[in-house]
Amino acid sequence: MKVLSFRYSGRFGLFVRAESKVSWLSYPVPPRTALLGLLGAVLGLEKDAPQGLLGGAFVGIKGEHPRTHWHHAQLHKRLFPQPQPKQVKWTKKKADLESKEEKEAKGNTDLPTLMMQEWLLWPDYQVFTGLPSPYHEELKERLIERRWCYGVSLGLSEMLGDLEYIGEEESERCSGGVYDIATVCRMDEGELEAKEALDRRLYLQQLQMPREVTEDRVFTMCSYLAERRGQALPVRTQSAYHWGESYISFL
Repeated sequence: MKVLSFRYSGRFGLFVRAESKVSWLSYPVPPRTALLGLLGAVLGLEKDAPQGLLGGAFVGIKGEHPRTHWHHAQLHKRLFPQPQPKQVKWTKKKADLESKEEKEAKGNTDLPTLMMQEWLLWPDYQVFTGLPSPYHEELKERLIERRWCYGVSLGLSEMLGDLEYIGEEESERCSGGVYDIATVCRMDEGELEAKEALDRRLYLQQLQMPREVTEDRVFTMCSYLAERRGQALPVRTQSAYHWGESYISFL
């Protein structure tokens, strides 16, 4: 199987956790569903099409967990807010003293909501992927030529990202054994060598991230194991693949 790799980076990122409600918590790495959306944007697929057309794709990711910053964002419920007037005069009118419930009762639906967002600072990942034909060949060509159909983002559309082609290798599945897995790995496909991880002083983190999503936005979750500094994990597995001088696994 041919597996290509590319760099996925930017200044800010936010991959909203599926369970987030009032505050937008972020996954430290993009989940498989977000990576399929990214590949679909490069290939020019419609918004929800990648989850079906690329459902059988092999996708893996490697990288250090970025530092985070909590950002307070004031969001308005109106889709197209009114432009700011040229002159602004601060006055305390009776309407300003009304409660939120009183304003809603009068039909004022443009009430701002204060959201807390966990931004990732300078996220930088290495993605490995093997797609079914003919998408794989087209993806490789577009990455080399830096020619993608839609804008590349790191979660939110406002957080622009960049892609840089690294290379392509013929990858084969390894026989069962202990391997230093360089990527985030599924917990149901291997067993961590705990003593070896302890001797290396690895910073482990268990992640519960979506692996599949339906058109109705119903997520299928999966448990993953990652090293916060991007170090390799000693894992006994039958799902390791050899890529260059590294061993990888897929989400």
